[in-house]
Amino acid sequence: MKNKDVFPSDEPGFDSFQDNLVKQATANKVAWVIDAAQLGLLTPLQAKWALNWAICKVKTNATTAQRKAKNQAKAAYKKQLRIFIKGQIQGNVNMTDDERILCGVTPHKTTRTPAVKPDTTPTVTVETTNGEVAHIFCKQQQGNDGSSLRAKPDGIKKVKVVYIVSATAPASPAACINTVYSGKTKITLQFDVADAGKKFYGFACWVNSKDEQGPWSVLFSGSVS
Repeated sequence: MKNKDVFPSDEPGFDSFQDNLVKQATANKVAWVIDAAQLGLLTPLQAKWALNWAICKVKTNATTAQRKAKNQAKAAYKKQLRIFIKGQIQGNVNMTDDERILCGVTPHKTTRTPAVKPDTTPTVTVETTNGEVAHIFCKQQQGNDGSSLRAKPDGIKKVKVVYIVSATAPASPAACINTVYSGKTKITLQFDVADAGKKFYGFACWVNSKDEQGPWSVLFSGSVS
């Protein structure tokens, strides 16, 4: 997932955000050891934004040229604000996370979220094609988050599939001699030409980033074309 933008998406929200940020940084520049030169670079850009935003607040009162000028002023201001936030707020060792929040800036996480051991099983669909190939599709069970999508659950890194070509169904996953991992929920099994017409059986499970696996799915099967 992509990181959420530091700036509000709407222009009234952006205007409130920048106003608060600059006010807080100015009022606390000594305590937070804010670089005066960096803060000074924001002043003319903020003034230009404020002037153009005042004209364009009511869209029906602004011309196309005025809206273009407002957008250009905003883009230039945001570019410098990003530099300022990165160096003077997020990267400032003299500030606490509460002080960053006071500026409207969400602190960066300093620790990773622990990997949760999978506790659900995939629902498996088998699709065979011409030739010695079968496609295995895995998704969440009905009733779990994401059950309508072919997507891995949150915290899951890959899918593990074990399978065997056999005349009889295996008693457990341990009896399956072939193993395939995939970061996607579509897994392709490739068989030998000599396996054509034979049955294959298998099981699937979710695996997290620590290589901890969840419970096995019910047995699935198909025929090698």
